[in-house]
Amino acid sequence: MEWYSLPLDQVFKKLQSSENGLSEAEAKKRLEIWGKNEIRKEEKFKTLKIVGRQFNNLFVYILLFASVLSLIIGDWLDSFLIFCFIGIMVGIGFYQEFKANKAVEKLRSFLIKKALVLRDGKEVEIDSRNVVPGDILILKAGYMIPADCRLIEVTELEIDESYLTGESEPVRKEVKTLKGEVPLAERKNMCFLGTFVTHGKGKAVVVATGMQTELGKIAKSVEEEEEQIPLNKKLSVLSKQIALIFTIVVVIVLGIGILNQIPLAEMILFSTSLAVSVIPEALPLIVIVILAYGTLNMAKNNAVMKRLGSIESLGNVNVICTDKTGTLTKNEMTVRKVWVKEEFEITGKGYEPKGKFLKDSKPIDPLKHKKLYLLLKACVLCNDSYLEKDLLGNFWVIGSPTEGALLSMVFKAGMEDLRKRLKLVKLNPFDQKRKLMSTVYEENGKLFAWIKGAPENVVERCNLKVNEKEKILAKVRAYAEEGFRVLAFAFKEVKDLKKVEINLKFIGLVALEDPIREEVIEAIQTCEKAGIKVVIVSGDNKFTVLKVAEKVGLKKGKVVEGFELEKMSEKELREKIDEIIIFARVSPEQKLRIVRAYQVKDYVVAMTGDGINDAPALKAAEIGIAMGKKGTEVAKEAADMVLLDDNFATIVKAVKEGRRIFDNIKKSIVYLLSTAIAEILFISTTLFAKLPLPFKATHILWINLVTEGIPAISLAFEKEEKDVMERKPKKKEEPLMENILLDTILLGVLMGLLTFLPYLFFINDYMLARTLAFNTLVFLEIFNLFNCRSLKEPLHKIGFFTNKVAVFTALLTILLQIVIFFLFPSIFGLAKLTLSEFLLSILIASLILIFYELKKSLKIKLR
Repeated sequence: MEWYSLPLDQVFKKLQSSENGLSEAEAKKRLEIWGKNEIRKEEKFKTLKIVGRQFNNLFVYILLFASVLSLIIGDWLDSFLIFCFIGIMVGIGFYQEFKANKAVEKLRSFLIKKALVLRDGKEVEIDSRNVVPGDILILKAGYMIPADCRLIEVTELEIDESYLTGESEPVRKEVKTLKGEVPLAERKNMCFLGTFVTHGKGKAVVVATGMQTELGKIAKSVEEEEEQIPLNKKLSVLSKQIALIFTIVVVIVLGIGILNQIPLAEMILFSTSLAVSVIPEALPLIVIVILAYGTLNMAKNNAVMKRLGSIESLGNVNVICTDKTGTLTKNEMTVRKVWVKEEFEITGKGYEPKGKFLKDSKPIDPLKHKKLYLLLKACVLCNDSYLEKDLLGNFWVIGSPTEGALLSMVFKAGMEDLRKRLKLVKLNPFDQKRKLMSTVYEENGKLFAWIKGAPENVVERCNLKVNEKEKILAKVRAYAEEGFRVLAFAFKEVKDLKKVEINLKFIGLVALEDPIREEVIEAIQTCEKAGIKVVIVSGDNKFTVLKVAEKVGLKKGKVVEGFELEKMSEKELREKIDEIIIFARVSPEQKLRIVRAYQVKDYVVAMTGDGINDAPALKAAEIGIAMGKKGTEVAKEAADMVLLDDNFATIVKAVKEGRRIFDNIKKSIVYLLSTAIAEILFISTTLFAKLPLPFKATHILWINLVTEGIPAISLAFEKEEKDVMERKPKKKEEPLMENILLDTILLGVLMGLLTFLPYLFFINDYMLARTLAFNTLVFLEIFNLFNCRSLKEPLHKIGFFTNKVAVFTALLTILLQIVIFFLFPSIFGLAKLTLSEFLLSILIASLILIFYELKKSLKIKLR
């Protein structure tokens, strides 16, 4: 229903309410009918679904098959051990996903906590979730709007609707009924959930709550089912490939064993064990640990990943579309210069009222300078915001950030009490048509008007000669080209309150800036080295954005403004998009178009946003990034990542972490699959050579479930490679085995051959040969763990002890191996080894580390 177009009496009639509000009893009834006033999102991953998803994995299916097969042939111990591992894997997967979903639920807690309403004719403060249609809201400056409502009474009421409409300036509200079809941004008799009052007061009747509000409608639009994430796709492909290998190998081995006249029952048991050895069953668990540890690191660095699997996309990002305000800058407007026919500089940071006034770099007393004093007076009197101090001593603004910056400058001059001493007679708020704000104060029995606004509009209303106007506007252009936002000030003595804003006396100009975050400059340089394009997508004017781009060190390129983007065809945008570095004066809706244009050209896009209307663009981007401080609930819901500090540098740190994580996943794949290849090659070679079966089922399980799994998890803690942010991003569809297949095969073949050597040499003593081969393979895996800590850099360059977890797990594995050898050899079917025999197997195993270290060193020299 178009509430804005109905007369108030019809609004009350349809809502069955009145200006006195609802009774408590009626409100309770309506709450049962309409439900809680909250933005809900249907739970996609309920407890049973999460459990089910852990089992819906090809690795798990194959392991279940192996477990059941072992049970059928009577080896309940093998079956039990495999099933236990499935239970551990599913349990950890469930815990991580359940915990991640709980973290997302916390992000959904909306900022609004209380609402002021009329109940039984009295003002009462209630939980905003209990607001119902027909309630009368009491609106005051600083209050969030808890529901969509139709205004019934206003007193100079202004609402910040920037999150909903993209309009940065507060909107002046009115009561009168609107005619025809009116766009959302122009419904001046309506207020919407998630916006807030910056000035004035009013009353409104609630017309929609929760998911029926404008915010709720947008929330619904981003609740579509998500496409399977690239990492899951690639793991699924790898699972199927390994399953195929598993089937072929088992059939071949089984056939050879039967041809060699090995008993059928023994061959089935052995083939089952071999199947388990082929499948890197620890991989899903290791991937979860690597992802979980990575997200923990990101959270410590103020980046909260909502979806574990999106981390791969994060590491592949090759274009970051970032907002300017608050992300590249500090979002703290600060007055830097003032001009009253001569220029003064003002020092200080943010809203904190500490700083000096400088003339030619020398401190001056602003109160002793007549023209400067007059400008400061205008800054405080033509201002209806407030600068407050919290319990921690931090200053914040109630009202407009720009006016907060003006007050901070005035406070630095010691003029904070001036507004309290004078009587306000009239206030004409800022609006987009006049681009002015004016106040009238009584002082010493006279009325004085104080005006501020856009320089062109203020100058036009001043009594100035043509050359004087040109001089002022030239100064304005100079400030704008420096990246400043410029305001002009004027005053006059008032005789007629109907003629406040004409025949003015010009006072001067104020140049404000939003300071750059110092750490952003280095972050931009890092992006350049990493092959990541940085594009500023802002609602500000192009001169301001260009100056910010220059300050942060962004490379030069084309600038496209919103109106130009509107005229471009999709084809034209695609052709030009590679050269564009700035989109200025763009609307939130245009952000979605920008994202899709990049994606058509195979970019992996990260897009920042904070407003409600940013949600579709955040959802469409491979990595949607919501602002944690100033972001709306809907933006956070749509995003893959939430920045707790709203800082661009944090995005770059997160990309770095994403690359580190994916590197470590690939290292774990090399480690696990090279061992699997070694086992397949060794066992197949013995069967082809018609030698006795080298291992028992328990040997295979020990290798896979203990010596493989525990050390492999330690790769999650490996630090990033030195060149992690110096290489180009990977392509979207790059397979998991890209650039690591040869290393995997090479290591696997060498390990298989090195295992075969002692077995063949001591085959006359079968128990000794089996034991030496078993011990050699275990130590080969330990040495291979250190190979896989870096697939590029030699161990001496990355440091042996830089991954203490890897060292600890290697020592733990050695300890476990010593325990079974010297305490339980008969249980495992092993011969007792002399110290020299034990050391011989270690010496043979160490050759894999020596060889691979030489290979890496040689490769570096040949670069």
